[in-house]
Amino acid sequence: MTAYPAQLVVSAINHVLINEHWAREKLLAFVGQTARIEAQALNISLAITTDGLFESDSTSIQQPTVIIYLPDNTLVKMISGESAAVFAAARISGSAEFAEALAFVFRNIKWDAEADLAGLIGDIPASRAMSALTGLIEWQKSAATNVAHNLKEYLTEESAQLTPQREIEAFGQAVNILRDDLERLEKRISRL
Repeated sequence: MTAYPAQLVVSAINHVLINEHWAREKLLAFVGQTARIEAQALNISLAITTDGLFESDSTSIQQPTVIIYLPDNTLVKMISGESAAVFAAARISGSAEFAEALAFVFRNIKWDAEADLAGLIGDIPASRAMSALTGLIEWQKSAATNVAHNLKEYLTEESAQLTPQREIEAFGQAVNILRDDLERLEKRISRL
């Protein structure tokens, strides 16, 4: 990753960290340590500064203190607000203490997009824009859920390409009954 996009990522993270004093205090214990974050299209090295923020560390030739490998669907999950799931699926190597501190900070910091937008267009338009965006995101999630449900129903009920759950459960119960009957028969035979 070139220095300019890396600097944009660092600036974005630091923008959120500026208002999160607890996060900066947690990171202060690791001043000078470096972390490399690797994902599908992202390979960035970060160092902790003396004020608890990040700086791009692309010039360092030393081994980073911790390396975090993020799953390929990281960007989609971050945009949809599932950042906790991203870090739960991440693979980490290096210092466990530093990695845990980074994971805790990244899981718990929240970007107040409405406040940033309010600085540009005012409080009321920002609030309405965020409400509209939230509604759009919820509508998208609902639409995706409905499509998945309809596809499942089509595959199980109409095209019979998948076995419905109720038939699988009925089969399981029939197998259990047959097993119990067989055990009772074996006991009867053994008594004779």
